[in-house]
Amino acid sequence: MPSYRATIDLDAPSQKVWETIGDFVNIYKFNPAVPKSHLTSTPDIGEGTTRHCDLTVPGASIEERITDWQEGTSYTVDIYEQKRVPFIKDVNATVSVESNGSGSTGGFEFRYETTAGPIGKAMDRLVIGPRNRKVAELFVAGLKHHVETGEEVGKGVRVDRSTAQVTKV
Repeated sequence: MPSYRATIDLDAPSQKVWETIGDFVNIYKFNPAVPKSHLTSTPDIGEGTTRHCDLTVPGASIEERITDWQEGTSYTVDIYEQKRVPFIKDVNATVSVESNGSGSTGGFEFRYETTAGPIGKAMDRLVIGPRNRKVAELFVAGLKHHVETGEEVGKGVRVDRSTAQVTKV
């Protein structure tokens, strides 16, 4: 299962970062790949909560469900339905924060399977993998930008990806 882990240091305490990432419905405020999001279940956030996210690719969207919720530190979502997201399936992601002395470290790990057999694996090496690496990098860079400036990362906002660390896991 291909997986990318991105981390970034933030000039903010972990509690402040958690207030942002734990605000599950409002991922659009810091994730450049999600221009709109809304809950599709009750407003009580925790395991089982679902949300819809429109993606920046025209007509693309995902439906997510929280499968693990660790208050104040992390949550994992399973993408149980996707529209116009080719060549990947069985997608899940973990968003996290931890203290690191004077600030905190934000994390995002994105895991998926490819479809279409050997063609999907080739597409992963050439297109999908590099794109998902950038998605992970933009996620944490957007988080840093939003937490440190208060500015939403919508259209026209450029985030600095230079301090994001991304590894293939």
